[in-house]
Amino acid sequence: MDEWTAQPSTVEITATISTNLVYLHSMRCKPTLKAYKYRIYPTDAQMVLFVKTLGCCRFVWNKMLEKKLQAYKKKECIPGVTPAEYKKEFPFLKEVDCFALVAVQNHIENAFRNHFKNRKQFKLPKFKKKRDK
Repeated sequence: MDEWTAQPSTVEITATISTNLVYLHSMRCKPTLKAYKYRIYPTDAQMVLFVKTLGCCRFVWNKMLEKKLQAYKKKECIPGVTPAEYKKEFPFLKEVDCFALVAVQNHIENAFRNHFKNRKQFKLPKFKKKRDK
């Protein structure tokens, strides 16, 4: 028998088939997503910082929303406001992390953008209250 015309042994065929089945099975299955929950125990100083940061974020949201809604009701161009404008007038905003305030700015701009893209699905943003979730 010529070596080029020889048939592969059944062991090689079985190994190839099982490898292909494992590959096809892995393609059909979705990847497993894992999640980890962590519980933190902040110190008193950290709790004060968290409360200040959340309060300042809510304050900046309401100030920016007030300015944007006034312009919207007057049919004017909606201004691009930044948290830095409020730091001059309200010095307590300098005590918290600036990235948290910038995140508020991005969220309010996204809320207005979503509203103007699809008014049926997205309503105008609302003012935040201390007791809101």
